[in-house]
Amino acid sequence: LGVRTHGPRPVQLARLQLREKPGSKVKEHRRYRAGFKFVAKSSVLGPLLASAATINFFAFVGYAMLVLYANRTLHLDSILIGIAFGAGAIGGVVGASTFGIIQRVLPLGRLIIVGSFIYPLALFLYPVAHGGAATSASLLLAGEFISAVAVVWLDISIGTVFVQEIPSHLMSRVSGVYRTINYGVRPLGALAGGFLGESVGLRTTLLISASGAVVGAILRLRPSVAQLRVRTGPSQEVK
Repeated sequence: LGVRTHGPRPVQLARLQLREKPGSKVKEHRRYRAGFKFVAKSSVLGPLLASAATINFFAFVGYAMLVLYANRTLHLDSILIGIAFGAGAIGGVVGASTFGIIQRVLPLGRLIIVGSFIYPLALFLYPVAHGGAATSASLLLAGEFISAVAVVWLDISIGTVFVQEIPSHLMSRVSGVYRTINYGVRPLGALAGGFLGESVGLRTTLLISASGAVVGAILRLRPSVAQLRVRTGPSQEVK
């Protein structure tokens, strides 16, 4: 689960200088090992990564087939498909706008858990879509909008967890391992979606997608996650 942001310009990157303490150079495989070891030992990041990877895998099982489903099963034209899927952009803006309000109501850990369930439950709106074009398009639009709101809430919340739980000297290593696994499962999910769509049908594939994503959300039902609060002090070395 992630949002795309604009990175620094090439000129700015060229001006960056890496300063390491004498004797601090470490082979790349050891850097990855250090990041993976930290995640595996963390009672917070471990469950979050297992959950995020599961949700992403199954979500992309469905996303790979979604446009085909909208066209061939729901018989929507290109205009209605564009309108329905464009709702995700509006949902992202709403999610960013409402995060502060939600954060004042729910502690950090509970917000992560709630968002983790809202997102996959919204995916069920895709396979249950039926009826006329307007009704089907409305359900797709609602699924896109609600899931986008939840994704933004989760992205901001997980970013807060990273700052609190990862020591600064391990931030790049742990973030790299987390994102490599989390994003690396997406193409695998899309491949699985293609096979499932061919073998069991598009609607059933979307049901499997949403159900599997709910399983991923369940993986976050841990006290270590639920009890998370926003802290102002330094991050902990190891949890």
